[in-house]
Amino acid sequence: MDINPKDFVAPWGDYELANATLTHGSRLLLFASAWTHNHPDDDPALVTPVDADEVRRYWLSRLAPLVGKDVHFVCANRVGAENGILFTGCSCVISLREPEVV
Repeated sequence: MDINPKDFVAPWGDYELANATLTHGSRLLLFASAWTHNHPDDDPALVTPVDADEVRRYWLSRLAPLVGKDVHFVCANRVGAENGILFTGCSCVISLREPEVV
C-alpha cells in the first residue's frame, strides 16, 4: 500500500493508507520510501531543489484522517542521487496528534 492514491487514479479523499491504519488500530505507521523530486526523463537542468517542508506537508495531507490521533508516522526516506534521479531525504518521525516533527 502506498501513501499516494492507488495507481494515482483513486480519488484523493480515499486515503487508503491512513484509513487502513485506522481500521487496524495501529499507533505506529512505518514508511520506507525512495521519494524523488524528479523523473529519470526530466532534463537535469530543470530539476529544482527539494523543499523538505513541502514533502512533509504532502505526506501530512495524505494522512489527514490520522491527524489528531495518537499515531506516529516514521519515515525512512532515501537520500542522494543515482542515475540522474535526486532522492529527497526528508526522513522524520511525526506525531500526528499535534502534528509535529518529534
